[in-house]
Amino acid sequence: TTALSPIMFPKVVSVCQHTILPDLLDDTGLVIDCGAGVGDFALGIRSLSRASIIGIEADPNRFAKIPKIPEALFINKAIWINSNGVSLNVAGGFCSSAIYSPSVKAKALKVSSTTLEEILKGSGERQITLLKIDIEGAELDVLEQIDSTLIARVRQISVEFHDFINADDLPRIRAILEKMNRLGFRVLKFSTWNYGDILMLNTAQTNFSNWDYIRVIARGRLLPGLKRWLTRKLLFKSSVRG
Repeated sequence: TTALSPIMFPKVVSVCQHTILPDLLDDTGLVIDCGAGVGDFALGIRSLSRASIIGIEADPNRFAKIPKIPEALFINKAIWINSNGVSLNVAGGFCSSAIYSPSVKAKALKVSSTTLEEILKGSGERQITLLKIDIEGAELDVLEQIDSTLIARVRQISVEFHDFINADDLPRIRAILEKMNRLGFRVLKFSTWNYGDILMLNTAQTNFSNWDYIRVIARGRLLPGLKRWLTRKLLFKSSVRG
């Protein structure tokens, strides 16, 4: 198990709007990046850790823009509930999705797919220190049928849910979070108005007390919120004086 250092506030960082605990990364471990985009998240992880990275990106246009990153392997497939391929809605600068249509000009593109189970099994016995999931709505289907034995190998999971696109997803999102809690994951919500920034910590691999969780929330959510409030306050006073 991994314990937080006894400092007042643990290190909590946001990488591409995904809040994670970098102290739980391991240079000998593995980071799995589902929805790799153009590689920005992987680059952020590389600045924090020498862990190996497996990135999966469905959109061939975005995949082609991923730079070469040391100790990183990228796969041009969609993460889905089967390996039969999926129809992807693609629209220029928008994020592509198999669930939502990002634009009225979106075009359907058939792409290869794989499952999260296949990726986890393919990683062998390596410690998975971070699983990031940002797959534009497909996270609901994927997490609803996740294998409990395989997901238990993951130390922390960062998920962007997309209820800010479709509020009707809220019951499914809450059911998934309840399921993950039953599987031994402590769910921490860093986004204020939606479920766009969720961190789940494997309690079997992290020796955290309730006080530790409070410190993580304070560092990752309350302090940044206070900083934004103070900044707006100072800017307002400055504009009044001006």
